[in-house]
Amino acid sequence: MAIDRVAVLGGGLMGSGIAESVAGAGLSVVVRDVDATAVEAARGRIEGSLGRARERGKIDDAAHAEILGRIAFTDRLEDLADADLVVEAVPENAELKAAILGEVAGIVSEDALIASNTSSIPIAQLASWTQSPQRVLGLHFFSPVPVMMLVEVNSVPTATATPQAMNALMLNPPVNQ
Repeated sequence: MAIDRVAVLGGGLMGSGIAESVAGAGLSVVVRDVDATAVEAARGRIEGSLGRARERGKIDDAAHAEILGRIAFTDRLEDLADADLVVEAVPENAELKAAILGEVAGIVSEDALIASNTSSIPIAQLASWTQSPQRVLGLHFFSPVPVMMLVEVNSVPTATATPQAMNALMLNPPVNQ
């Protein structure tokens, strides 16, 4: 399975860092947050982080523009429909995560992987609340995401394709900032 387009649900500290890292790895990414104010805050976090990376000489002007050019922002779930991988990074609340994962599962293709960035909720529990538990996995990124370059991958035992797909995604590591 090829992963070309990634969606990130939530543009807070973790979500914006995940989106920046994915774009830095050369993939197209869309960040979705709840409203226009939250979307603009996510954009500001990413622009600020990339600006600091440029000031420190970690990236040049061209890389800065390329990375930003790979990131789209939205407040509409429908804009995630063509994602190959969706990474949920909403607040650590099981009911909220289950609801958003279930809703996204009905929007993206049946082949798309759906991941949670949870650090405390069992992935099997979240997966059991969706129609397709075999395509749900955990991607626990460590903060600050663009600097740490460390991801813990968890999947339910029946999901044989998900670890291979995630390995493929991680072959293009992001720029270490």
